[in-house]
Amino acid sequence: MLLPLIAAFMLAIFLIQTRVLRSFDNAYTTLFYSTLIGAIVFIIVIPFFWRQPTSEEWFFMVAQGSLGAIGHLAIIKALKYSTASFLAPFLYSQLLIAIILSVMYLGDPVTIMMCLGAFLIVASGIYIWYREVFLINVGSF
Repeated sequence: MLLPLIAAFMLAIFLIQTRVLRSFDNAYTTLFYSTLIGAIVFIIVIPFFWRQPTSEEWFFMVAQGSLGAIGHLAIIKALKYSTASFLAPFLYSQLLIAIILSVMYLGDPVTIMMCLGAFLIVASGIYIWYREVFLINVGSF
């Protein structure tokens, strides 16, 4: 229960820091240092959990790293043109996609809590989008 809250908090810090750093450095510098910090953290942790990956696992790790780098670069570039609060609903869509894929490929059961969580994510995203687009541009009713 605590781990998802920590992850959400860290994502918020990442978005705000990326927005701040974007005004000082270019996107590739920000991506490099974000990756460097992650690598340092994993170098500290990895001796406790390491086992030799298979060829297939190496392929998936390289693919995940490459796609993750592309995703982080896209977030960094998006934060140049928009605020973190506007982009957050798009990032929350990751949770919905993860739910769909876990049901389709892993056979996870669909639960009431899963549906409620998905509804809350979609509703909060629509509310933030409405607030950002309509109320700020048009003004309050």
